[in-house]
Amino acid sequence: LNPKLKPNSHMLRILRFGYVLILSVVLISCDSREPVSIDYTAELEEVALEANLQPGEILTAIDLTRVFTKNEWDSIIVIKPYAKYTHFKKLDLENNSDVRFILREMQFVDHHYYLLFVQENEITAYAKMNNFHRLAVTDNGFFPVISRSNPTVSLIRLKDDPDFYQFQKVSNQKIK
Repeated sequence: LNPKLKPNSHMLRILRFGYVLILSVVLISCDSREPVSIDYTAELEEVALEANLQPGEILTAIDLTRVFTKNEWDSIIVIKPYAKYTHFKKLDLENNSDVRFILREMQFVDHHYYLLFVQENEITAYAKMNNFHRLAVTDNGFFPVISRSNPTVSLIRLKDDPDFYQFQKVSNQKIK
């Protein structure tokens, strides 16, 4: 061997440091959390029961930040029945493929819907919601978004079917 090509201790330290640095960057970049399933059925039932509405009656100004408190969120995406993943992936969330199973299911069903809780462009949680407490959004988009900065909804007890309640998005209102 050529003695000039023999690695010295300084070169070995530099190589080790480089290896550790690259390994650290790879591990940190893979730090994506999988969304967790959260059940908010009891919270929505409690809001509906406390309102004590008669069929056809409307209660305005319910702040969803006081209802959805089990996790952090910047916005909530409503996954309506018959939603398609091809449209959903256009939202360009960091981990939208983690909820692909929800979109596969929702392509063919209309007896429930999902809420996706997003924090800093990443889906952190999801909630499967029954139609007894439907969150209705008049947004014509494929995936309506409820922002934490505008979380106000109205609660309506349906006149034709008083067992059902509808949470209706109120545009441009915020509860202080």
